[in-house]
Amino acid sequence: MTREVGPWEAVPETSLAPATVLRRTFRRPGPRAWVRVEQAATRAELRVNGQPVATHVGAWTPWEVEITSWLRDDGPSRGSDAAVESELELTCRDCLHVTNGFLPRLDVRWTGARRVEILPQPTPPQAPAAQRSATRGTQLLVDGRPLRVRGILHWGYYPELGKPWPGEEQMRREIVALRALGFNLIKFCLWVPPPRYYELCDELGMLVWQEYPVWDAPLASEAAKARRQEGMAGRDQGSGLGDRGAPDRRDGDDALLREFREFFLQDRAYPCIILRTLTCENDRVDADAAAAIIDLARELIPGCLLLDNSGWLCSERFGDFHDEHPYLHNAQWKYYGRRMRGKLSKPLLLGETMCADTLADGHYETGLAVRRYQIETLERELPDAGYVVNALRDIKDVPVGLFTFAGRPKYTPQQWAWHGERRRPARAVTPRRRSDEQGWSREIPDPVGPIIGPRKGQWKCPEFTWWSPVVKVLDDSLPRALIERECVFELLSGRVLSHADGTRVLVEVWDVHSGKLRKLPLVIEFLSEGRWHVVSAFRHDTRSGRELWDILQARTGRMPVPPSGTPVPPSG
Repeated sequence: MTREVGPWEAVPETSLAPATVLRRTFRRPGPRAWVRVEQAATRAELRVNGQPVATHVGAWTPWEVEITSWLRDDGPSRGSDAAVESELELTCRDCLHVTNGFLPRLDVRWTGARRVEILPQPTPPQAPAAQRSATRGTQLLVDGRPLRVRGILHWGYYPELGKPWPGEEQMRREIVALRALGFNLIKFCLWVPPPRYYELCDELGMLVWQEYPVWDAPLASEAAKARRQEGMAGRDQGSGLGDRGAPDRRDGDDALLREFREFFLQDRAYPCIILRTLTCENDRVDADAAAAIIDLARELIPGCLLLDNSGWLCSERFGDFHDEHPYLHNAQWKYYGRRMRGKLSKPLLLGETMCADTLADGHYETGLAVRRYQIETLERELPDAGYVVNALRDIKDVPVGLFTFAGRPKYTPQQWAWHGERRRPARAVTPRRRSDEQGWSREIPDPVGPIIGPRKGQWKCPEFTWWSPVVKVLDDSLPRALIERECVFELLSGRVLSHADGTRVLVEVWDVHSGKLRKLPLVIEFLSEGRWHVVSAFRHDTRSGRELWDILQARTGRMPVPPSGTPVPPSG
């Protein structure tokens, strides 16, 4: 018989740290009794009938403990109907912990427990599922066939809930919507979803990359070092409390190893999980600790694909695939695949990439165009490489998601119909070329009097990330449609201008990724010595660039006269 501890009585507690105290009375379920807690954030202290029983730290995994010795002697154990009730008290406190993950950086901190049960016997461990993923050279295989990961980054961000515990309808809706947009994988980044999310992914055909919630924190462990150095990472014995999620005897008092054991024991039963990474963009990874955790995972989940650190090619030490987080603009993107080609020995998965902010006013087409170009260019340059698009949902100050802050989709499946198994040629952005008299071609040099240049040291042309490709045309006489359409393609140099006194901004880009709106000039004009001058950060060696160049130069009243013998691109 299972007795779930039903609606809790929440008792406010005065404390320096936010806390929730949950109390419930219950009856003995049989001769012996266990308490099982699905998730409790973050430091949980369990008392039965006023006596301390157990403490658990970590917000993501289930844990259970026998409480028989703390129960009141009652009727059911003697066959009587007059049951004596016991009182259970669970105090959940917020605390800083190595597995807090990324959500606290998004101002999401929570306390409380998802589900608590009183059990007559301990929960048997779930057997590991047969692993569906493998590698063959630079290819990732799933079910024996090459798979190109088309993933979406999911932070577990639910501002309307205040905690990463979505309901079944929400989880199902997300999976269905993402499949309709052509995605085949969700990367649970720096959080662990409720087990039901894994089940739904298995049911609905969505693959999972689980990235455990260690971020901006040291992945280090003295016990892990000892475990590694003593060679005690052998076969899991499958007995005692260790295989039920409690500390293994070899883990000593080390909280990190205990918690990763709980992670692996919880998620190993789900075939949808094809990739696992221990931490994210972490430059504080102890090699011995990472190796010990990798060994532990291979014990508990034979055949699983793992990587110690998701972030940069130079930071990984142990793992089955390469992982990198390139955030590049379109002018840089075509060179990424060329740089990587021929240098890879394992599958390359871009664990975070392709960031493009879009404002909340509904103009999302430019962000979609950026991602499409980068996806299709990657497919052309590195056909085996997979990617994880950043991100599922806008956060409060950064509109980077495919869904708004309120959770509404920005795009229809029709707009993403190109995204799927069938490869399409990527759009090419190349300078215009001309042939000389000998018949060989060369790139057209910059026009005389380069349109990008210093003006008495009063401005510079810094490189810009273009994570926020939101371009605003402030002068109605300029070709708005051309600029908005080509701002991230044929016009994109990757540069912006600095503000300078006495100038008028004609075109600017809005940077919203930092959380505060920054307006950066792209085209300016100014009056000097009775003449209007124009400075532009756009390219002018492409067809669209030349068209805009001619329009901008016309604002000065006359075209510059090139020195004799300088080749000038043909117009039109």
